Amino acid sequence: MPTNVPSPRAPRRALLAALLLLLPAALLANQKTQRFWLQNTITREAFGPIVRQTGYRFQIKSESFVVLESAPGKIRVATYPGGKPFGPYDIAPGHILDLGTYAFSIINVQSVEVPDLPPDLRDLTGLDIQGESARKPAPQKQQLERRDIPMEEWPLRVGAWLEPSRKAKYDWTVGGYAGKKALNLESRRFGVRAEWGNAFLQAGLILDSKQSGSLTPAVVSLDHLTLSGGSGFGVSGGWLQPFILDENWDLLAGAAFEWTSESYDLTAQALVRTEKKVEPEADAAEGADTGATEEVVYSYEYRSVSSSLDLSERFLSAIAGVEYHDAIWGGRALLRADLFSDISTSGSVHINDASLSVSGDRTHPIVVEFGAWCYVLDPLRIDLTAQLGSIQSIRLAAYWEF
Repeated sequence: MPTNVPSPRAPRRALLAALLLLLPAALLANQKTQRFWLQNTITREAFGPIVRQTGYRFQIKSESFVVLESAPGKIRVATYPGGKPFGPYDIAPGHILDLGTYAFSIINVQSVEVPDLPPDLRDLTGLDIQGESARKPAPQKQQLERRDIPMEEWPLRVGAWLEPSRKAKYDWTVGGYAGKKALNLESRRFGVRAEWGNAFLQAGLILDSKQSGSLTPAVVSLDHLTLSGGSGFGVSGGWLQPFILDENWDLLAGAAFEWTSESYDLTAQALVRTEKKVEPEADAAEGADTGATEEVVYSYEYRSVSSSLDLSERFLSAIAGVEYHDAIWGGRALLRADLFSDISTSGSVHINDASLSVSGDRTHPIVVEFGAWCYVLDPLRIDLTAQLGSIQSIRLAAYWEF
């Protein structure tokens, strides 16, 4: 009788069927790869995207690289045409790639379709990497421009700043008198500042504000009108966007707002009128009262008068300039121009029966700013800034970067 004996080919057929079932899934899996960006661990500049595909070329600043074959989830690169290898490195957010001159952190990893590289990029032969037979990239290369860092990767800097000397130029008017022009209002300021990506916000206190001279020239009834003992606060913020000019140079453009509120003591030497009543003299010859009324005699003398003045300012400014940046230091030059300004004063000088209101305005709306920064330690950054124009100041700041 025939018996049911398994055919020796049955296991082979089962294995073949399983391979046929898994082949489409394997092909689909091979169609996916990883794309990511690299962020300089010091300057926070971002470069990308970089695709994990053998033969993919990219450039960071003045150095060119090519992606080599590597295990899934990892990446190996080499300089081109030098052939110096780096890696393998795990492709995961926060992992560090040491590419010799610079160290980079992987950010914004994405799963993407494998790009179809041109045949001349896929055919890479002749580049010897430590004895490996690698493929030589085609003569053309892919230049990577710096892109905006994704919001979740924006660096945060928090710190304090000090302006030991600050002068702002004002033109003054007192009642019907044209006051002094380009007169400096001096103060000291300090505060805190936060920078997140390209945005910034700061707040500070204003101390020891005073006018450097009299607000008005000497006139008949008023002399040596001054502001002193001022104090207040201010807040400002804005956005400064970089655009690439060169590997180390950026064009900067943005806008900023500022609001300050201050209170001052207002003092002056004024010609004050006083009244004095004089009794009429009796007629000595008659010895009788003539019935004349009292006479009023006026006298004038300079006296010190005082009052208070509140100064509130609001500005909206456009900013443009250039910046040079390297791994641990940089510098910038900026031009600020006020697009909108609102300066209001509340205060007056009372002389006799008159009240002379005091008002001021910025001499001109232009400020030129020069600054330099450096990383003393990896997370600690020191900034030094000088301003010229309608504002003259020196600012020293220290920021801790997160």
